[in-house]
Formats: sequence, structure tokens, C-alpha cells
Amino acid sequence: MDERDHRLGDDWFDEPGDDARRAAPPPAPGQADMRRASAAATGEPHRSPASGDGRRPPATVGGRRLVPAGSVLVAGLLGLVLALFLNAASIQRTARAMPFGAQRTLAVAAMRPVAALSHLLLIDRPSNAALAMLGRGTPPEESGSGLHDLGAPGKVTTAMRTPTVGRPLRIWVGGDSMAQNTGAQVVQYAEQTGVMRATLDYHISTGLSRPDYFDWPRRLAYVSRVLRPDVAVAFFGANDAQAVELDGRVLGSETTAWDALYAQRVGQAMDTLRRNGATRVYWVGLPIMGSKAFSRTVRVLNTIYRREAAGRPGVVYVDTWSMFATPSGRFSAYLRDSHGDLQLMRQADGIHLTLAGASRLGWAIVARIRRDYHVAAGATGS
Repeated sequence: MDERDHRLGDDWFDEPGDDARRAAPPPAPGQADMRRASAAATGEPHRSPASGDGRRPPATVGGRRLVPAGSVLVAGLLGLVLALFLNAASIQRTARAMPFGAQRTLAVAAMRPVAALSHLLLIDRPSNAALAMLGRGTPPEESGSGLHDLGAPGKVTTAMRTPTVGRPLRIWVGGDSMAQNTGAQVVQYAEQTGVMRATLDYHISTGLSRPDYFDWPRRLAYVSRVLRPDVAVAFFGANDAQAVELDGRVLGSETTAWDALYAQRVGQAMDTLRRNGATRVYWVGLPIMGSKAFSRTVRVLNTIYRREAAGRPGVVYVDTWSMFATPSGRFSAYLRDSHGDLQLMRQADGIHLTLAGASRLGWAIVARIRRDYHVAAGATGS
């Protein structure tokens, strides 16, 4: 090795702390290409030599920049926190709908401050709007304490009038998810008479058993005192066969105490709807269900509905059991329509009605209303 080569070697192996830094010799021709090809073949990230300022450029795989795992974790956690606050109202409602017990207590307690902060910062507005569109939110007109200023309930009246175009019959249709499709059909057939005006007011996953989740007594009071319908059509029960809370005690469904409490709530709902001018309340019973066990439960609920309606003038129980059972009294998702053709009447869950099933029930309800109020089929009023 000549003197010049010896100097290069000394410079290359300078100890740290030397004042002079010398650039590394360039790679041999083709060496960089060989490194990239080797990295691509083995799947290892290719790292370029350090830049002039001593920092290495980010590692890449297949030309894509690698992101540190810590950054991915932080971004994921932030996304979860944001989702929690955006959906706080929905999650809180889900927690409240849980069966009574320690798990529900903990879930409700954990979500209470989150929901309060989300509401304070107005983060929950998109979620609340979506819930309202799905029929799961609390109607805005009920907010605040306005119900306390609506005055005393009016008297129950049985005087019926013949509706006209100038003074149509005002119909309110409401309930849980069972009222969704059926209510839409009632509205459609009622409007076709030309002398009826109907409003649909359903709330999914609600019922009379759990006012802590959705306060139907409060809602029905608003309907009666403010909306003041001439006719009310109520369709409840799909979610009601569950434990309820009374004076700090949890009552299991289908017990004597539960039956008595539920009958009291049904009767109060009927009485509330009958006040302030409503001359008829049509309480729609539940149809036969796909599950034999649930059908037995539904028979208990229907017995309560029928009994509470029978003791109240102006309340009509609408029996749907035979309407959705086979001639032998069994459940079938397919039933024959008025033309003798088989139609799918029930949804896959064996509980809710399809459009065809809702059309059958909606037509029957409006036909009964027309008969009671002396409105001819296809009437346009006068």
C-alpha cells in the first residue's frame, strides 16, 4: 500500500471527536442496485445511506414509507376516543337498555360522564340526529319541562263525529318497532280517504316496560295534551317481556307482580290517550310469533291488553292473532292474500311484519276506523 492509500485508511478510521469529518467513499458501481434487489427479494426494508446531516431517511418497503408502530397505536387510540364521544348518546342508550344487573349498573355509570361531556361540547349532535331519523331519539318538543305547564288533563269524551275535508279526523299512530311498517300503512290508507290525517310516531327498541330507557308515559302525555288526536292507534309489546324495576326491586317477567305492574302501565297508557278529546283508542294486539316460547309470552300480553281495553269505554282491542295464523292456528311466514296468492307476511326474525303483512294489518285497522266513524271506502269527503 502506498503512502496515499495509507493516509486514506487513517482518515477512514478517525476516532470520534475528531474535528474533521470526511465523507465515506461512494459505493462500488452497481452496489446500490444490488442492495435494493436483495431487499426486494427478501422482503427486508431498504435503507439508504445516511444523508449529509447525519439523519437517515425513513425506511421503505416496496417504495412505501414505513410508519412507526407507536404512531399507529396513538392514532388508533385517538380514533377510538373520538368515536366514543361521537356515539356517546347511542352507547348510553344501549347501556340503559341492558337487562337490570351489575353489568348494566357499571355500564350506565361509566357512560354518564362521557355522554355529559359529549353533550356539553356539542359532539353528540350528529349521533342524536341519526337516532331521531331511525326513530330512536327523544322528540325535541319534549325537551325541557314544558309538560309541567300543559295544564290538567281534559275530560274523556265518547262523542263521535263524521269527519269531512274541512275537518278531517286526526289520527296518531305510535308504538315500538311493530308500529313502524304497520303505522306507515295506516297513514297511507287513512290519507286515501280524503277525510283523515294521520301521524306516525314509532320508537325502535322501546316499550312500556322500561320508561327508564324511553319515557312513553311522558310521550303519551304530550300526544294527548298537545297533539290532541281524535283517534289513537297503539302498537306495543315486542320488547316488553323483560324484567322491570319497581321501588328499587327488579321484577322478572311473567310473574304475578310483573303482570300486575304491566297491566297498570297499559291501563294508564290507554287512559292518557283517551283524554283531551280522543274518542277512540285502538290497541293493537301482537300476532302469533315464529318462536313457540315467544308466542306463549305474547298470549299473556294480549290477555292483558284485551282485559284492560274491555274495562274502558272508547278503547278497542284489535286482535291480530288469527289474522297472521294459518287455518290450523299455526305460525307461517307465508300466508295467502285476498287473491289467494301466497305472500311473505313475516320478516326473518319471526316477529316483525313485512310490507305485505303490514299492509294487511294497516288496511284492517283503517277499515275499522272507517266503520266506527261512518266513512265510506274511498270517500273524499264533502
